[in-house]
Amino acid sequence: SRFREMVKVLTKYKAANKASTPFIGGMRVDGSFIVMELRKALHLIVMGGTGSGKGISHYQRLLAMLYNTPPQKLSVMILDYKGEFAGVFNKTRIPHIMSKQNEPLLAIRDHEKTLSSLVAINNVMVKRLKLIADSGKGDIYGYDPSAKEYIVLIPELTRLLDKTHKTKPQIKTITEIE
Repeated sequence: SRFREMVKVLTKYKAANKASTPFIGGMRVDGSFIVMELRKALHLIVMGGTGSGKGISHYQRLLAMLYNTPPQKLSVMILDYKGEFAGVFNKTRIPHIMSKQNEPLLAIRDHEKTLSSLVAINNVMVKRLKLIADSGKGDIYGYDPSAKEYIVLIPELTRLLDKTHKTKPQIKTITEIE
């Protein structure tokens, strides 16, 4: 299956390159996968029409990455208005998914919870930026090579922006950090 191929490619890449968090960034015309490093590719936008497979693409990429990365090294926050990911992740209880008080925070559809979740991840980023600035290092990995990585997955960013204007500052901060 395509998923098994993705896992094999990521496993080989990780072993050959000592990569901390590789992920499938895309696919070439010949069908081979494009492997990228999470720490080098800070932002990823997947665009396409309705029914083109964007959700399945996100799902497969994320699962393949989680399969190859321990939860101590990677956390994921999913802000999912359509509920595409909720069914799968609610059943699997994957330990990488960020939570509060050990409760799963898998599919956030409520605007206030979305805002508080964005504030929480924004606070992590601001804290890291201060540590980097105070240390004089160029990035978080220069400061702490074993730093945990975070993914914020927002399948419907336009819906999030349309529903509430309170989230715009947090999204702006998250998407501009380099």
